[in-house]
Amino acid sequence: MIYQNFDLLFERSGGHYRVRVLDSPAGQATCDFILPFSESDLENFFLLFGRSKPAVRRGDSGPLQALKNFGGRLFEAVFTGEVRGLLQSSLDDATSKNQGLRLRFRLTDVPELADLPWEFLYNPARDHFLSLSNSTPIVRFLDIAERIKPLTVQPPLRVLVMISDPHDRVQLDVEREWSKLKEAVRGLESQKLLIVDRLDAATLPALQTQLQKADYHVFHYIGHGEYDAPTQDGVLILEDEQQLAHKVRGKTLGTLLRDCRSLRLVVLNACEGARTSLKDPFAGVAQSLMRQGLPAVVAMQFEITDAVAITFAHSLYTAIANSYPVDAALAEARKAIYTQGNEVEWGTPVLYLRSPDGRIFDVETVAPKPKEEKETTTREAKSGADKRKRQKPSSISQVAKHTGGQVIQAGRDVVIRGPDGDKGLAKKLALWLGILSALVTIATFVWQFWPENSEGARYYGVVLEQNTKNSIAGAEIEIKEAANVSTMIGQGRSHSNGEFSLLVKAKPGSTVWVSVKKDGYKKFSGMKSLSGNDVVYLDKNKRQQ
Repeated sequence: MIYQNFDLLFERSGGHYRVRVLDSPAGQATCDFILPFSESDLENFFLLFGRSKPAVRRGDSGPLQALKNFGGRLFEAVFTGEVRGLLQSSLDDATSKNQGLRLRFRLTDVPELADLPWEFLYNPARDHFLSLSNSTPIVRFLDIAERIKPLTVQPPLRVLVMISDPHDRVQLDVEREWSKLKEAVRGLESQKLLIVDRLDAATLPALQTQLQKADYHVFHYIGHGEYDAPTQDGVLILEDEQQLAHKVRGKTLGTLLRDCRSLRLVVLNACEGARTSLKDPFAGVAQSLMRQGLPAVVAMQFEITDAVAITFAHSLYTAIANSYPVDAALAEARKAIYTQGNEVEWGTPVLYLRSPDGRIFDVETVAPKPKEEKETTTREAKSGADKRKRQKPSSISQVAKHTGGQVIQAGRDVVIRGPDGDKGLAKKLALWLGILSALVTIATFVWQFWPENSEGARYYGVVLEQNTKNSIAGAEIEIKEAANVSTMIGQGRSHSNGEFSLLVKAKPGSTVWVSVKKDGYKKFSGMKSLSGNDVVYLDKNKRQQ
């Protein structure tokens, strides 16, 4: 889907707040608003939905109604007057063009507002949550002066997973965490769309080493996260060499990740992984990673249950593998969570984005063959196989490659010229030699398994020996078939000791005739019956052996 942007800039204005529509399909507008919640209201909301004690709320209409009340009050406060009119006009314009409208929230100047769960914005007039539709995704947009281009990726996407479980913290069921993630992406892996690798240790040195070994596209963290009140900064709890807790700030983690040029997305599945301070918008882990140059970060603003974690990972990575913009992919994951009966946790993921159009990957796809083309190819292949079965292959008495020599003639008879022969011919026939060798290999395979010719056949080694008086170096060696050798196949080769050997497969009683010429004179010729021993010798002194 193509998206238009609806940019909202939040800032302070005296004792209240101001929202400005910087850009939209319908123009610009400004309005002032007062946050409709007291500190007590916010505390009650976070207690109900839990920063640290989530509950499974599947099918519970109480929390859903509470979300509608909260999101509705927030929507009515911000989208009022001209801003409301621009939103409606922009939605109408996008709908008429079959496009989506991306709501980009710029909260840099008001970090206290960044802690609000904007993902639950609810339009009472239309009775829907905005972020629960891929037509109106909500992103926390950080406008950093660095151009982001989508990375062209040929599947599979590579995901690097770190699961941190230090001994001195509340223990996670590490294997269970890993197995549920693998379960979520099993289908994608089987389709070769995704590869998921797991770090052996949840340490920074292990992460640095692994990033040097492969180009990863996504870093997925599972573990503990904290908001450090004294420093007003967010941290992830990794491990040290003794597997004890090691607090790592987003800036430190980002220092390692930013040099992995292929890395475009970080997923933080950690308790309070997206919480911010009231002063520094980049103090939270997610925001710090963005500041270090990562194009997109998805962080959980509340803890997430196991079932939702599986649905989230499967839906998010499936949509990304299908080249969805990351905000649209997250919207698909939200819908999947909601439609499976969980009315609350779809709003847990928060997307921080720097890419202006949400495209962090350009995943190449290989179009499958049309069904008709596949059927035609299958019929042709089957017809060719049937035709080959009906045809009896021509006999091959010998195709040989003499060390340093060239093939002079090929067919029923093969003549091999030695190293002192016509070298110019080798250059002309070098290309054909490779083609001929391939054809011989195929024919040999077919012949060996041809029922008519394999029956009763066996292998024989025919060796032409060289003695001191009868050197065959530089000689022409001609090997022909004689009686009953229509079933013979062979591969000839010369050896460093001067021998020339021929491996043949033939029925017992077949014969082979060998002729050796050098300097225009016949030095040797003879015939041997292929029966008895597996290796038979044929030379001047052993013609009848």
